[in-house]
Amino acid sequence: MNNELATTQSNYAVVAAIGSENIQSILEANLGGEKIDQFALDRVKVPGAGGIAWEVPTLTGVDMAKTVQGVIVGWKTVRSLYLSPFTGGGEPPVCASDNGTIGIGDPLEKGIAGQHDCYNCPHNQWQSAADGKGKKCSERRLVFMLRENDRLPIMISFPPTSIKPLSHYFLRLTQAGLYYWDVVTTLSLEKTKSQGGIDYSVIKPNVEKQLTPEESAAFKGYHEFFESRIMSSIAFDSSLMED
Repeated sequence: MNNELATTQSNYAVVAAIGSENIQSILEANLGGEKIDQFALDRVKVPGAGGIAWEVPTLTGVDMAKTVQGVIVGWKTVRSLYLSPFTGGGEPPVCASDNGTIGIGDPLEKGIAGQHDCYNCPHNQWQSAADGKGKKCSERRLVFMLRENDRLPIMISFPPTSIKPLSHYFLRLTQAGLYYWDVVTTLSLEKTKSQGGIDYSVIKPNVEKQLTPEESAAFKGYHEFFESRIMSSIAFDSSLMED
């Protein structure tokens, strides 16, 4: 990828709103001081068993789509540590992090819960998992994307197996001198198989097109508002383990 990407006009609702209405003022007025957390945002889920169609929530139910497309306006890392197998029963983790850096809990089982440095935690090292391959502490990358007709972003939880493709994508944008809100991103799914023979899906991000300078400015403003007013309310929840 390079800086020769085609720049075309798009029809994003949030861009059209800039100038005719203040999208931040609308959100402020309608929220009334309340926080938006991960339960208030629509979540697009990665299908199980290596499926290659997204489960996209709509007003009338859930649609299946080959790709999800929009402008990324924010992302964050969350972590969770379960010392016994996760059963899906909503049980809390032994330790969790809402920013990927500081964990809250008792990961070393010393009977004292507190703050812990995720980087140096032994459960966050490669080969610490029960199978001796991955990490015992599970990491999720939460990506927030605005689609054309939306004024609030959807949330996509990237599982551990999809974090590397996302990191490489951001590095390619960096190499091209682009912010992630400068482009329209398309997320597709690729079926693959683990060494144990289990099918799973990997998220593949790609640039669809580059936005105009005016559109980029609008999305930068949205990103700054979202990061300062909403992102801090997005925290780890056990339902993320099911994505």
